[in-house]
Amino acid sequence: MIDLFGTNGTSPPAPDFDVTLHGSVVSFAPLTLAARSWVEEHVHLESWQWLGNAAFAVDHRFAQPLIEGIIEAGLEVSEEWCTKETPQDRSWSFIGGVRPPRRREE
Repeated sequence: MIDLFGTNGTSPPAPDFDVTLHGSVVSFAPLTLAARSWVEEHVHLESWQWLGNAAFAVDHRFAQPLIEGIIEAGLEVSEEWCTKETPQDRSWSFIGGVRPPRRREE
């Protein structure tokens, strides 16, 4: 849930990736040009992993390092996957047994 008082009436940044858990498979939908470029540069995907042109799927065990890489690159992940306590101190909680990533000190 978004704290409207904490955002001073501004909208939170739109995520670069929509990440969805489907049991033992996790889908990643790159929503921005920056996200698509990051995937092309950093992720090796087989053609069968793409779900049309909109998203790709990985085994849930590979989601953790992928999410860490996305965050370290300065990209945003959909809010369903994380909760931010404050803009300065982010604490991440994930569903599906994926452990929270370590935040890079800024």
